[in-house]
Amino acid sequence: GSRGRDMRSTLLCLAIAGTAVAFGPTAPLPSSLPSSSLQPALRGAACPPPALVSSVRSGSSLRMQHGEDKEGEEGSSPARLDRRGFAAGIASAAVLLSSAKAEALQWSTVESIMADPSQLAMGLDPAKVTELRNAWKRNNLGVKAANAAQYTVEFDEFVKKVQEAGKAKIDGEVVENPTDEQLLKAWKVEEKRRADKRAAEGKEPLTRPTRVAKEGSKKANDFETKYYPPVVTNASTPETLALGAYLKEIGATMYGAYWCSHCYDQKMALGYEATDKYLDYVECDKKGANGKREFCKERKVKGFPTWEVYGELYPGGLSIAALADLVGFDLETKKKSERGQIKPPPAL
Repeated sequence: GSRGRDMRSTLLCLAIAGTAVAFGPTAPLPSSLPSSSLQPALRGAACPPPALVSSVRSGSSLRMQHGEDKEGEEGSSPARLDRRGFAAGIASAAVLLSSAKAEALQWSTVESIMADPSQLAMGLDPAKVTELRNAWKRNNLGVKAANAAQYTVEFDEFVKKVQEAGKAKIDGEVVENPTDEQLLKAWKVEEKRRADKRAAEGKEPLTRPTRVAKEGSKKANDFETKYYPPVVTNASTPETLALGAYLKEIGATMYGAYWCSHCYDQKMALGYEATDKYLDYVECDKKGANGKREFCKERKVKGFPTWEVYGELYPGGLSIAALADLVGFDLETKKKSERGQIKPPPAL
């Protein structure tokens, strides 16, 4: 009802206001909230085109500066709640409360808290505040470029190790004397293992450099470095696998760039298996492996990610529910739905 909507809006405002007080001026203001229930309000995030990114990389953008937390003065009470801690508590409490379904957010929630204020302890708990801050940090890691030289050394060491052992494990099976093609498959498995480890440690996902023959050069051994997007670490669900298969069936295409964090987030939403098996991905940066910059310009792709479905472009990242609704797919039945916003062109 209207009260439920008002309550949700109030909680969202509390979260944003509390965050602004808690994280400024001694810490940066996060650009997104961790609660999955708030994502629809932030839907449509997209990376800017390369031209704008170049200006940012060159230092034309302003960066917020912040200092480290200072230890309390000698003799001060460790339990004292400072401005930032209190505001962070309110923000986290609002986010925690808003994690419930919208219809569950009634004024009875406020009445319950008024009757038993100790319920807010969860939001004011230092451990919970730390957890919330860490969640914000994970959600704003971005994508980091791998060191090409170091990456090459690691690949060569891996190949040498496999060759010395005379075998490699691929898709759960041990392959004796692997061919070059099988070595690359084994390296793909190793990349996934390393990416999973970085994700578990809370580190940024890494782009993957590769050496390719320089385009247009007639010189022998004239190579240049190109980049693949980071490895997707999330596992696909039965629903996202079915959606991925449907996207491939209707010829949907995702345009992106290897350095684009929102593109990575979109792939993470679909999961590793769905993106690896079904996603038709077009790299739009000239420095990206298999880059098709001119084609992206012809298609008038202005930001990343951008979805193309039945010849129409839809810029911005989408939640799985929004993407399914856009293309007309029912996640519950895992079948085509008639409720989608897009209709296929009439048959000739």
